[in-house]
Amino acid sequence: MNKSILFLICLLYSCTSFSQYFITLQPGPGEGKDAKVWSNEPDSNFGDELELKANAWTWSGVPGIERAFLAFNIYNIPPNAEICYAKLSLYATVPWSSQTNSQLSGSNETILRRVVEYWDEHEVTWNTQPATSELHAVVLPVSVYAYEDLVEIDVTDLVKDMISDPFSFGFAFQLQTEEHYRRRIFATSDTEDPTHYPKLEICYNIDEMDVQGENNNAIHVTPNPFQNALHITFPATTGDDPLIIIQDMSGHTFYQKAIPAHDISASTLDLTDIIPAEFHGLCILSITSEGKKYIRKLVKE
Repeated sequence: MNKSILFLICLLYSCTSFSQYFITLQPGPGEGKDAKVWSNEPDSNFGDELELKANAWTWSGVPGIERAFLAFNIYNIPPNAEICYAKLSLYATVPWSSQTNSQLSGSNETILRRVVEYWDEHEVTWNTQPATSELHAVVLPVSVYAYEDLVEIDVTDLVKDMISDPFSFGFAFQLQTEEHYRRRIFATSDTEDPTHYPKLEICYNIDEMDVQGENNNAIHVTPNPFQNALHITFPATTGDDPLIIIQDMSGHTFYQKAIPAHDISASTLDLTDIIPAEFHGLCILSITSEGKKYIRKLVKE
């Protein structure tokens, strides 16, 4: 075969097997996940705060520290996705907040880290705040104005880590130097202005020809995170009944059942009495069908 023709065939194959996706996540109060923790009330939860704060201050003369956590639902991005870019945008709290950015005693440079332990928006406290990773941490510059937006922060490497590492649960936000009086403040997903909700934009590529193992885009599982039920959409099959398994990260099996092939294309699993109510965190769903295994990471709330 002519080498130029062969090259053209290979080029066409490589170009047509990839699909590119763009997603924008900017959830509001119902689906947004962010919370404050405060050293002065170490056992209190602040899951409905309007302000996303990295703060070191004094309250009635008592020094304290405030940190924040936020997360976006990126669990439906396939594990084989190639992240092109990820941009995080944080918006000012004006006009309703009386607190402002401050460098009264020094730099209010802040840092974003990847959270590596599960946390619940309405349970996390200072004493139970999740662990974080230093890998690919992003340093945010000092503020220029009392109120300001910080848009399109490059968090590409952090999001790549979140996709590749199942123990990833959003971002942690805190001051680089936690000495009073310093503050960096933005709006949370509980603010009244939808244009000021935290926003994450992601572009990723998928090789549509790569469908075996974790590398597939053929299975859709909703909702994720979930509470008691899962809805699974899966290609119809004429072979053996697909085997569905749900396990925690230690390998403990919660659910294992072969679903009739004619029912698998759209199945709802009621897990109310199968996964213990006290279990919260990461689990793995796998479907084995016709010699292929399809895998999805899930979060049980």
